[in-house]
Amino acid sequence: MTTVERVNANDVIEALKAEYGGFRMLHPKGVFEALMTGEQMAC
Repeated sequence: MTTVERVNANDVIEALKAEYGGFRMLHPKGVFEALMTGEQMAC
């Protein structure tokens, strides 16, 4: 995912579903929160 300019939570979910489908945070709100946390940590 780091090689694309834009991505949304649903794209992330689809990419990770096979490996992490049972993970309780693998839903749009949880993924969005993780993306925003990662963005803040990168600054």
